[in-house]
Amino acid sequence: MSKSTSFKDTDTTEIFCPICGRPQSPSLPFINGICRDCFLKTRGVAHVPERVNITICNYCGAYKISKQWIEQKPRSLLEAISNALVDVITRRARPVEGVKDAWVEKVESLEPVETYGEYRFKVSIRGIAEGGVALEKDYVVLVRASTGICPSCIKRKVGYHEALIQIRGLGGVLNARERERLIRFLDKLPSRLQEQVVDVEERKEGIDLMITDHATARIIASKISHAFVGKKIETYSLVGRRSDGKRLGKLTISVRIPALASGELISIDGSPYLVTGIERGRLRLLDLSRNIYQMLDAEGFWSKNIERNPYVETGKLMLVSKGRETYVFLDAETSYSKAVEYPIKDVVNLTNQPLVEGKEYKVYKVGRRIYIII
Repeated sequence: MSKSTSFKDTDTTEIFCPICGRPQSPSLPFINGICRDCFLKTRGVAHVPERVNITICNYCGAYKISKQWIEQKPRSLLEAISNALVDVITRRARPVEGVKDAWVEKVESLEPVETYGEYRFKVSIRGIAEGGVALEKDYVVLVRASTGICPSCIKRKVGYHEALIQIRGLGGVLNARERERLIRFLDKLPSRLQEQVVDVEERKEGIDLMITDHATARIIASKISHAFVGKKIETYSLVGRRSDGKRLGKLTISVRIPALASGELISIDGSPYLVTGIERGRLRLLDLSRNIYQMLDAEGFWSKNIERNPYVETGKLMLVSKGRETYVFLDAETSYSKAVEYPIKDVVNLTNQPLVEGKEYKVYKVGRRIYIII
């Protein structure tokens, strides 16, 4: 019996690019029947405009696309044009047939940009073709950059504003200390918000801020309210209509802030409290009647009856001795001739320092308890 040998058929058919003639390989993938290199040469990655017109605000660097102004904070004219160009190409470029997704990888000026005019930019476009093939191609785009002025800067230049923030203190008047704190706070606001402040007016009652638009005014008012435990009240008045019929109105935001400092005495619903600080938009208070600390946010604070300088008996005492259960003081009002004794549980030390014998202290007297302040 003869031994037979069988052979397995092997498909050795190669696919060649009809343009360049090179065969398909792992290093040369094909897209829609042609090699990647020829695909890039003949079709590219995306349909990219050859010319682009860009308007840049000469004051803030914002750029205009399709009648819309886009805010930005460029460090140079080159950066302003480059950012705008990326946006334009992203909006207008469309992947060619056979490419699933495409995006701007980077842009680069091919010549120095010193002033407004026409410049050639190299735009690198990357994409993913069908089958997951990565693509990248550079395009040269002629950019014509012209100067303009955005609506926000026009408003600031002419002093136009759509909103007013009126900042007042407890009792309707803002004291000098809080004015200084408020000005420092406004100086630390993000530049995008500061630039929308048309004017700042100091009045007898407080400070008025003129803001270009309603949205920015609400953001600034909310930040002030949170930082200073304030209360906001909004009023809106119609001042006219635009040519397209849209209503034009002026927004007024009244922000009332407590203007309280640490160590200040206030009355809440008739009871004395000591202000010990402001933490994360809340007042930290010590209820002197019950010797209990509590936190009040703006809503809780302004829902109560608040008065300044409640009646609390004050005095000066000199510590004579500290015992296990009592403290003995000499009363300064009697020329230190009268000794007074307090149980340790009724002596509250708010100085953050150990009490020293022979030292005189200022105290608040509430019922049978004394609070040592300084």
